Amino acid sequence: MNANELKKVIAVASDIYKAEFSQITVTVWMTIFKEHNASDIQDALMAHISDPEKGRFAPKPADLLGKIEKMKTQGFDLAMLSIQRAVKTVSARVGVAFDDVVTHSAMASLGGWPRAYTEVSNQETCGEYFAAFAKAYAKAKEFKSPHPAFLPGVGNQTSYACVGDQDRCDVVVSSGYNPVQKVLAIS
Repeated sequence: MNANELKKVIAVASDIYKAEFSQITVTVWMTIFKEHNASDIQDALMAHISDPEKGRFAPKPADLLGKIEKMKTQGFDLAMLSIQRAVKTVSARVGVAFDDVVTHSAMASLGGWPRAYTEVSNQETCGEYFAAFAKAYAKAKEFKSPHPAFLPGVGNQTSYACVGDQDRCDVVVSSGYNPVQKVLAIS
């Protein structure tokens, strides 16, 4: 996050709470939030403002950090629900493409669709591994790691089922590489 973006967030908080933020406070906030993107901090501020209990007072950095962590946890929970829905509706023999590149890439890192399909029954372990991979991918400022266009199934290497929003799924697929591309061996 750059200083101008943070100053806008602080200006909103200052205006709503009729509080002044000193230059020292701005510097401390900048140090704390330098690794976070502006949209996360803006969302956290809006969540803080909307909180019937804590929203009565101007936010401290810890308040916003807590909101950011909670939002990410909720995102992982929604992703796990998406994976569970896929397991219930799509066979391991058919490939899948998720509508979120972080979920999609984390699933690829877990060993792909067939493995995830069998592992998701052990929800606690799968959830922990998934959360670890997803957090690593989500931490990247701009996620540009190569990912497969879809996660191939056991018996079908060419088609896939979209899990989630079709338009977002199409973006994930079009930005990925062909996971079953033949590689020529030169001897």
